[in-house]
Amino acid sequence: MEDHPLVLDSPIAFVGVVGLGDSSVNLAVRPYAKPGDYWTVYFDVYEEGKKALDAGGIEIPFRQRVVHQA
Repeated sequence: MEDHPLVLDSPIAFVGVVGLGDSSVNLAVRPYAKPGDYWTVYFDVYEEGKKALDAGGIEIPFRQRVVHQA
């Protein structure tokens, strides 16, 4: 977020853990932008976050149920 040209320097952007799911760590991602730039920043930050997770080999888990039949 620090490198995004539309994210404001103040207040400082925030990322924190807001919860732990069954198979997830839920994050709050809070960059600050001017009202007219909000949606651009919103989508850009989430897209870049997903790309960073992919580059790090981190996969988003999906719930699954395994059924064994005898």
